[in-house]
Amino acid sequence: MYLTLQQVGPWGIVALVVAAVVFGYLVPRPLLEETRKVADIWREAYEHEKESRLRAETQRDELLVEYAKTTHLVATALPGAAVGGPGAGPGVAALDPGGDPGAAVAV
Repeated sequence: MYLTLQQVGPWGIVALVVAAVVFGYLVPRPLLEETRKVADIWREAYEHEKESRLRAETQRDELLVEYAKTTHLVATALPGAAVGGPGAGPGVAALDPGGDPGAAVAV
């Protein structure tokens, strides 16, 4: 049932090599090297983008912390910064003078 090398002959081997090239199992070396170069370029670009993204996220986190500190300092430096204190604007919650510390009312 199986064919031997003597039965197939040299044309059978040539047919196998041609089929391997046609179906992409064998590729020319220049094409393989070019494909590897392109893959290396994309890999390098990906690594660079990943580092840039990490650096940007770190900077963003640092900026958010600085914004929070600045906002806190500005809010506490304003007159009437205490909740419901003198000079507090409309809509600032104040403690209910009736005695329930958990209830807040709009001023």
